[in-house]
Amino acid sequence: MIDRWHQEDDARRIRSRPRTIGEYSAAEQPLLAPLPQKPFETGHLFTLRVDRYGSASAPTATRCRSG
Repeated sequence: MIDRWHQEDDARRIRSRPRTIGEYSAAEQPLLAPLPQKPFETGHLFTLRVDRYGSASAPTATRCRSG
């Protein structure tokens, strides 16, 4: 299912741009750095706290050092 969505998205154009998303992606691919060999966390789940005024607060993000 996700593969089908990916293929459909690759064929899509953004408004009147001359190339498809897939064509832009293919042009950008050689410029990207390789992924690290070691597994890494891509996100963090946490619970937001919302006060009575609708203001949300979340824990402060911590930075990871690669290496």
